[in-house]
Amino acid sequence: GPAMETDLERDAKVTKVQSAMRGRMVRKSLMAADVYTDEQKEALKKAQLHSEARRNFYKDVHEYLGVSKSVYNSCESLQKAHAYLEERQIPRLLEGLLAQAALARPDDLRGYLFGLIQEMQQRNGSPDMGCFTPEDLETMFNMKDPERTGAVPAARLVEVLRELGCCPGKEEELVENEVDSMDEEATEDDNGSS
Repeated sequence: GPAMETDLERDAKVTKVQSAMRGRMVRKSLMAADVYTDEQKEALKKAQLHSEARRNFYKDVHEYLGVSKSVYNSCESLQKAHAYLEERQIPRLLEGLLAQAALARPDDLRGYLFGLIQEMQQRNGSPDMGCFTPEDLETMFNMKDPERTGAVPAARLVEVLRELGCCPGKEEELVENEVDSMDEEATEDDNGSS
């Protein structure tokens, strides 16, 4: 009956987890035993990162859409729905709205959320500090500038963006573009003042 199916499902999950753990342990011991060349080790690491990314992808699919990997793969409309959510960063948007609501704890939650969405529409793509106050950002800046030089190295700025969850996956590109823009402005100022 249903209890037996649940037991079978649980046993299948346990077996899958045990198998994955054994595989990780074997790979780890082989890496430590120096069986592979550096090139093979790098290829194995890349494959592992790819596998982990796929697992995380299907975890997200299950979390956002509530369906299994096999159901997702067999249903084009679910794939399109997920692509829509990801392309428009809807889960991140909702997380941000919920974080701001949790911090503000408004009596009228609907009105508060409606106001936040209206503000977002008015900003229409303008930068936003999210739920961080200027004081929060200054504290974070000071943590990355312990010598109090007034400047943060680009590598540390990338770390800060990652910690804040800004522009996931595009932190380095954003910092690079900003540094390039600052270089251009400095060059223009130098040319203009000579």
